[in-house]
Amino acid sequence: MDEAERARHFTRRLESFSDIVFGFSLSLLGGRLIVPEHADAVFADTTALSAFIVTFGALVGCWFLNYRMFRDFFEPTPLTTAMVFVELAGVALLPYALATVSKFDFQEPQPLVLYDLVFLAVTGSNAVVAGRGFRIRWAAWNDALRREMWRRVLIQRMLTGLFAGAIPFAFVFPTVGWIPYWTIPLLTALLRRFYRGLPAFARDAPGAFALSSET
Repeated sequence: MDEAERARHFTRRLESFSDIVFGFSLSLLGGRLIVPEHADAVFADTTALSAFIVTFGALVGCWFLNYRMFRDFFEPTPLTTAMVFVELAGVALLPYALATVSKFDFQEPQPLVLYDLVFLAVTGSNAVVAGRGFRIRWAAWNDALRREMWRRVLIQRMLTGLFAGAIPFAFVFPTVGWIPYWTIPLLTALLRRFYRGLPAFARDAPGAFALSSET
């Protein structure tokens, strides 16, 4: 087995392991919900159910980030491999973080800070892998694909910054600590809709702006 085949085999195995971790974490999310003693209390306090819905949706989004990371950006190096395991550690901790938020509600900010830290680990590690992969692969892409991939890098960096900012926000405003999560779809849509830039090293390359709409 030559070096290229060894790298492909390692990447396939790592991606398969990632899917197992995601599946295990998803299966545990529902199990973390506590059944109330009386039926009339099912909808009396929707904190746990709301946290589950938000976590499930966010975890599905994280799976797509993971999938696209392997498909478009991952190069098997010690750093990128370590970042994948950081991401998976965050994914595995999500059920515990959800249970902590559900148990303590918003009495103190620490449970929500833990929740934010988990997502920070997931998005931050993805951002590192995506940024390194873009630098390695951008020359092989056409201009349209280059711009799309750079927007994906920026979205992951934006998410990393959002969760990093959510930590002090949770300490100051624990009762409304979920607000940053609801801004994710809007900010992502705005970035995809309006941003068309490129980093300097890709922007200055011959043909970097040779899009059909600009020629």
